[in-house]
Amino acid sequence: MNTTEDEDITRDGIHFRRAEKEDAAAMVALHRAAFRTALPHIPELHTPAEDLDFFTRVLARQEAATWLAVSSLAGEPLGFITFCPGAVEHLYVHPAHQGQGLGTALLRLAMRENVELKLWAFQRNTIARRFYEKHGFIADRMTEGMGNEEREPDMRYVWRQDDTPRT
Repeated sequence: MNTTEDEDITRDGIHFRRAEKEDAAAMVALHRAAFRTALPHIPELHTPAEDLDFFTRVLARQEAATWLAVSSLAGEPLGFITFCPGAVEHLYVHPAHQGQGLGTALLRLAMRENVELKLWAFQRNTIARRFYEKHGFIADRMTEGMGNEEREPDMRYVWRQDDTPRT
């Protein structure tokens, strides 16, 4: 599957489609809910309006692909991924829908398009770390957080297609 094309996918009551500029508000809500749940100790650095401006700019970037997982019945966005060649920039699933395979399905969209992916995760986000490690990502760098605006210790993960165990 070539995700650079605008093809939609429906599977198990979930519709996967390319995000559009009208989806920015839903992306903000998903991001804020997932972030607050996973990292409640980190204060909010931006207002919802600032987040809306940020995700509107994310959607305008030509080199990045953003895909939404949407409930086929309710039409409600449940998660999204943004990736560009070689990197996953954002992957968020609403806390009420985590553990149901949505994150895996979204991540596979990026994995199908790349032979190598890099991403960053906060060291204290053990749920995200376990998720990425389960999917063959290997931590190759740790920092004290000086490169992120939260100043939260983080880790870079790398996935290579050839390193992924075949199941």
